[in-house]
Amino acid sequence: MPDDARDQDIINRWITVDHRHPGIDGVRLGYRTHVWAIIGQIDPDQDDPIEAMAQAHDLPREAVFAALAWYQRHPDILASRAATYDANSLLQLEANLLRVKRRVQTVIDKSSEEAPPS
Repeated sequence: MPDDARDQDIINRWITVDHRHPGIDGVRLGYRTHVWAIIGQIDPDQDDPIEAMAQAHDLPREAVFAALAWYQRHPDILASRAATYDANSLLQLEANLLRVKRRVQTVIDKSSEEAPPS
């Protein structure tokens, strides 16, 4: 399955919209964790940031992949949360996300075989 199709399948399985908070600010993994919370808390200094987030939120790795895949398609999620961050925090968050993207790309590539077949 091509990456885009696989990513969309994972997004379809995990991403839901909290209708009490429509728009990207209400996008969640299932009905629990906001995608922006996963994106904002990823620590690029972890050996395996995806596994660290999965354990921290008691989620399967695939759910964290879904959050990252959704974020890659909707990077404006940071702008929607900008009101909750001061300028320095937002810049640090964006810098961390760039570092995470680089680091987890190899994890994503290695784990693409882990994704359940559709």
